[in-house]
Amino acid sequence: LSSLFILLLFRIYLHGKQRSVPSIHVYLDVAVLLLVALAWVEKRSSDTARNGYIQCRISLVLLALSISQSVYDVSVNGTEGANFQRISDRVSILLFRLFAAIMAVTGPSSAASVVLFLVQALVLQRLAKQAGPLEISAPVLAALWRLTVRHAFFSSNHSCAFNRLQYSAAF
Repeated sequence: LSSLFILLLFRIYLHGKQRSVPSIHVYLDVAVLLLVALAWVEKRSSDTARNGYIQCRISLVLLALSISQSVYDVSVNGTEGANFQRISDRVSILLFRLFAAIMAVTGPSSAASVVLFLVQALVLQRLAKQAGPLEISAPVLAALWRLTVRHAFFSSNHSCAFNRLQYSAAF
């Protein structure tokens, strides 16, 4: 639950930074995070009749609506003004919502990984915006992004299964 609280603060921080995004986006994301938290609390409850399925389903429906709305905003509204900051803000919200969906599906163990990945993505976004003598070249940013994605893969309890594929192909 502490990771969900950090994600909630992170979303409010994103809204304070983004003036071009309406407040309804924040309310929707806060509702999703609170519903996921309630579902996780009910799942851990000793009462067997309470399992958190309804809250989780409602949060997934809200996430599906918000992700489709974010994709629409990025694709249609993002190209009108060609303002890089506005497009970047909308892509950040879309990334946040996609990871909230992954977290809602995979369960409480993924919340800490999502927090770490979003912090790394925020740092990479700030590094990409640097100009002048502090500017970082594109290959270095690509290498950092690759390390970030690899970290997210293994920290979310995934593993490489290529060795199993090679053994099963031999027999």
